[in-house]
Amino acid sequence: MCLAATRSATLLKDLVHRRNGEQVLVTGVEQCEENRFNVSVHWPRDHRFYGPCADGGSDPQLVSETMRQAGILVGHVAYDVPKGHSFVMNELSHTVDWEALAPADTRTRLDLEVNCLEVRRRGRTLFGVRGTMVLRREGREVASGTFDYRCMSPGVYRRLRAEARSSEDPALPALPAPVEPVAVGRVRPQDVVIASSGLPGTFLLRAERDHPVLYDHPLDHVPGMAIIEAMRQTAQAVTGLSGAVTARMQTAFSHYVEHDLPCYLTTGTPTRPDGGAVEVPVQVWQRDQEAARGVIPLSPCGDGLELTFLPYPSEQRQPVLQLAGRAV
Repeated sequence: MCLAATRSATLLKDLVHRRNGEQVLVTGVEQCEENRFNVSVHWPRDHRFYGPCADGGSDPQLVSETMRQAGILVGHVAYDVPKGHSFVMNELSHTVDWEALAPADTRTRLDLEVNCLEVRRRGRTLFGVRGTMVLRREGREVASGTFDYRCMSPGVYRRLRAEARSSEDPALPALPAPVEPVAVGRVRPQDVVIASSGLPGTFLLRAERDHPVLYDHPLDHVPGMAIIEAMRQTAQAVTGLSGAVTARMQTAFSHYVEHDLPCYLTTGTPTRPDGGAVEVPVQVWQRDQEAARGVIPLSPCGDGLELTFLPYPSEQRQPVLQLAGRAV
């Protein structure tokens, strides 16, 4: 059963909660069987924010954004969630076959299999979905992941946000200066979403609400993809592995992050449990409560352990590992 024929990004953008059609990564969805769907995916050759990486491969964070869009698309098209309803991410994780994605092809076309394992309803209304996704290119699996999200009507969302926000019309403080872009694998300061806090292993979240990708449309809270990017940049900055990629990632969200209150990202001790990626636990804190957490494994691009470490203030780094004869 074809639920949505392949459409242009212009027609699909409302169904993936994007205002700019250039940011739409999915092009259609087809039902394979009950609660299983195939979503067609089209990645741009050179995404404005997600890549390409230093060795020419696709940024694995494209997988996270693709999964986010696919989950919303399936919710609207397959489960009849009306436009205007909100999708709230509880969990999002991915594992990427880096060799299969690098180097990136021009305008990469992929297929994403979406399996909705738990479909939660209140009456006839979709309340949430938990499931898995498998991303394939020409039949070869290149990534997989899990997701869990909730849906809510505009009325429920307004009531929930009214209770959570510190004020109805918050006065936004000036953003702190970003860390050096080179420390987190970025070129433009606008793309840096963390700032120094002055504390070891701890950073401040800085969210520019006019960012063309992270804030594609107005939001009354910091979007989940901005928080995921802040986790990644925190892991890069605290280890000095600015050129590494996140071939695996686990994230969970428990509270909205507000724009008008300080938000801190703290790190645990980086480890290297399997002799491969350096894993950095990251927690996101606001109002003395955990808003999100993640485990961010950093893998080097290219030939394994020959990593390039870029300079970063020593008080922010945790030299607990040795890779290729250098302190991490």
